[in-house]
Amino acid sequence: MFTLPFNKKYLIPIFLYLSNLVIQNYNLGKLVYVVNDEGVYLYSAKLLTQGFIPYKDFFLAQPVFLVYLAGFLLKAVNFNMELFRLLYTCWVFSIVFPIFFIVFKFTKSISASTVSIILLSTFPELVQWDMHSFALREASLPFLAFAMYFIYVKPRLRLSGLLLGLFAISLLSNLLVSLCFIFLLITSEIFSGKKILKILQEKSHLIFTFIIVSILGYLPIFLIAGGYNNLIGYQLERPPLSYGTRIEWIKLYTLKNNWPILLFGFLGSLINNKTLILFGIFNILSFVILVFFGRSYYPHYLSILAVGLAITSGFLMKRLGKTNLLTIIINYIVIFSIFSSSYYHLKTYLFDTTTPDFFQIINLLKDTPEPIFTFEPVYALYAKKDLTFHYNVADMRYFPVIGKDLDDLSYLKILKSSKTVLIEPFASSRLNNNSLSYIYRNFRQIYNNNIYQIYVRDIQ
Repeated sequence: MFTLPFNKKYLIPIFLYLSNLVIQNYNLGKLVYVVNDEGVYLYSAKLLTQGFIPYKDFFLAQPVFLVYLAGFLLKAVNFNMELFRLLYTCWVFSIVFPIFFIVFKFTKSISASTVSIILLSTFPELVQWDMHSFALREASLPFLAFAMYFIYVKPRLRLSGLLLGLFAISLLSNLLVSLCFIFLLITSEIFSGKKILKILQEKSHLIFTFIIVSILGYLPIFLIAGGYNNLIGYQLERPPLSYGTRIEWIKLYTLKNNWPILLFGFLGSLINNKTLILFGIFNILSFVILVFFGRSYYPHYLSILAVGLAITSGFLMKRLGKTNLLTIIINYIVIFSIFSSSYYHLKTYLFDTTTPDFFQIINLLKDTPEPIFTFEPVYALYAKKDLTFHYNVADMRYFPVIGKDLDDLSYLKILKSSKTVLIEPFASSRLNNNSLSYIYRNFRQIYNNNIYQIYVRDIQ
């Protein structure tokens, strides 16, 4: 008799993983959301491959670890953005596997484990753009998911500490979330009756490795000229967002399409079980950290909750599905809730929307001389062109956030070094009359569709 070479339960996460890759790459080469931060981080990664020093030579508002990894991969694929995106989705959706097997470890239910992954895969705030468009939060999630896997499913505490440390050095908010997880990991065992010294001894490899990785990730940043100002000073300089506005944004932008995983995940967080409660408290405290700590908040911050909420959703499915009939009913309710809340939303973002104007601009820029001046570096990345270098070359979005801008002389100096100028919507909103006047006098317009204008230096 023919037998599968591995346990048949592996087929489900493999199928869901491949399905996600197909869905996320359906519009590969047809869709680029310029408003995302992909261009900022990937052009920073390009600068790293050219030998520039982050913080000292160019502005970077985030830890550099994942940017270095992105730069290595970009160079390996010869800056082929479509291939980079394909490989990126392969990486970020690897979270399907640890989540599935963590849920299965505690529930012994393939149904509950499958539902947890379906809710994860249809979490709009997670998958609508940043699982195929490079983003630091999404890129860091596999480190968190696999760290949990190597604690609960196949204990490897040194490896878990390493992965949790890598998650922590990917973003400052991740550091707080990681510390929260370690604290809960220790306190949950205290409440189960273990002595604190015994717990610290058992978890010493995880804790020590995590501390070492975190120190090695953050200390060099603060030793680089400009490191503190870029990473901490910039955050302190941002105008604070009121707590009322944060709550209002959750009601307006988050609950509408994301409520299924939020509802089932947070209900699962309330399960009163001395082992499972750790995940629940972790979700709740992480939510508080992401929403209320720090001076800023945007809805996409909550994508970090995807791992924890997917796991506790699976726990809830097992708790409610005590019979086969109840399991079928609960699964039907979950699928219906996903369809009613986010099917058309995700269909629009992942299938129906294309950006032909973007690719038309890219094809034109490929034939123009470099360096190029533009506010959105993603255009230069796809055209495989260099931008006119200046300290904020990779992140001109810094200025509207803090309510500042370059002075006229700085803009004129950059423009004098440029051979091509792309004016897109962001540039139109920022360039002043003096800069525009210089462009009109010294560059020749080769394209204008009333939204985008391309100018090439008029060589006399």
